[in-house]
Amino acid sequence: MQRSPTFGFGQFFGTPEIRRELSGFSLARIAATRPPTEVPQHTHDNAHLVLVIAGHYETSATPLEPGRSPALVYNPPGTKHADRFRENQGSFFTLSVCDRHLESLRGEAIPTRPLALASGPAVRLARRLSRHCTSWPPRSRARVERICFDVLMSLANDAERSRPRPPSWLVAVREALASGWDEAPTLQELAAGAGVHPVHLIRSFRRFFGATPGEFMRERRLAEAARLLTTTELAIADIALSTGFVDQSHLTHAFRRAHSVPPAAFRRQRATHPNSG
Repeated sequence: MQRSPTFGFGQFFGTPEIRRELSGFSLARIAATRPPTEVPQHTHDNAHLVLVIAGHYETSATPLEPGRSPALVYNPPGTKHADRFRENQGSFFTLSVCDRHLESLRGEAIPTRPLALASGPAVRLARRLSRHCTSWPPRSRARVERICFDVLMSLANDAERSRPRPPSWLVAVREALASGWDEAPTLQELAAGAGVHPVHLIRSFRRFFGATPGEFMRERRLAEAARLLTTTELAIADIALSTGFVDQSHLTHAFRRAHSVPPAAFRRQRATHPNSG
């Protein structure tokens, strides 16, 4: 099987028309030259943004509302995707970001998942950058660098604003799971009640809530087990049964994977250091 290609800093499919370099940033205007069927799934070592200048761009990032195409796409480092223009016609502006700059913005809630935007402050700032890229050199390189950072910091607010809300049937599924773990409905029962296929349910649940239904339930059970271990004197076997595990061995195996220690050691640690964790 052929390996997916990996692009280095500032590298993309297409023919660069303009390329500009700043400290830790690479700006470029690129013409699409490869037919969409010849754009394989690939990755980039660094975070980057793609601003669509002309053409119909298709992305595997978080989809927008039906009928809307993205104006700006952000892909974190290592994102595997096959973003492309629908027809072999289009041009785009790119902003590549070095790891050092991304690390410096850790506290700014930069998205950790791909993001597609149709409008908003980040789109407007990216268009301003594109104009600076065309009319180089700018009056102030420091000002252009600040705009690069502003684009990244705008992504956090735009991500929240553009994030689609889960459908009501999916919220009901999560509430059914959260109502208790001793008699939690099966996947088939949840799917039948929601009127969807089980596979669609799993994919939708992971997309909106970041975990599968099974992972969601396991995290809740482990959290409740941890609470009981630190706030009660119940036997570990009783805690296992009360939180939906088959037996103490089942709880111990899952707990060790999640916390790196078995339940008994976890209880002792919290008794010795009650404010830890």
